[in-house]
Amino acid sequence: MVFNVGQGDSIYLQTPQGQRVLIDGGPGNTVLSKLSQQMPFFDRRLDMVVLTHPHQDHVAGLAEVLKYYQVGKVLFTGTAYDSLTYLALLNELEEMHIPVEVAWAGRDYNFGDGYLLDIIYPLAENELVNAREQNLNNTSIVAKLLTPDKTVLLAADMEKDVEAKLIDQQVSLTASYLKVGHHGGDTSSRPGFLEMVKPEFGYISVGVNDYGHPHQEVLDRLDSFGVDVRRTDLAGDLVVW
Repeated sequence: MVFNVGQGDSIYLQTPQGQRVLIDGGPGNTVLSKLSQQMPFFDRRLDMVVLTHPHQDHVAGLAEVLKYYQVGKVLFTGTAYDSLTYLALLNELEEMHIPVEVAWAGRDYNFGDGYLLDIIYPLAENELVNAREQNLNNTSIVAKLLTPDKTVLLAADMEKDVEAKLIDQQVSLTASYLKVGHHGGDTSSRPGFLEMVKPEFGYISVGVNDYGHPHQEVLDRLDSFGVDVRRTDLAGDLVVW
């Protein structure tokens, strides 16, 4: 499920075997009420939390999640970023002794019953650890979620430069479902990328913002590729699996 957390990202998965995964936490504490709607009040266990990248609209809610939920492990890229929210989160992970793993394109997570999280970016092990990238969006973890009946490409906030890298490296991008990159911003979802993905459905996580997200150019492009687009700002929480 793509949570409606406003201008940010937060995605929740619960497998038939009861594995629970949270990908990003949105810009505030809305994620707590969303989780409480999906999980029993007496069970506060999350098997894995994924931080795609440390921008505020992805990381802020995770600080709240750590206060109220038992987290089995956290997956991130290890990129360097000096925001107080991100640094406080890293410090809390250390103090709480929560295992942290670095994502890269050789690491897959099998949750059983045909549910697999396949990391496709970063391309190399430790590629972004302690890196100070000018464009933090391009440090995003990109992954494919494979379920018994669908494949979902989770594009986080990656922009056209990473899209081009994945195409150049001949990474398999085909997916029927696409979590549209960077809230529908015009620096993502380039034509060549959409041609490789061939999505039937596109999900845009977006709220009131000053950036113009989603850009009409991107909406028109998705439409030209025949993508059925759904948006959290218009439809609320989006059920994907």
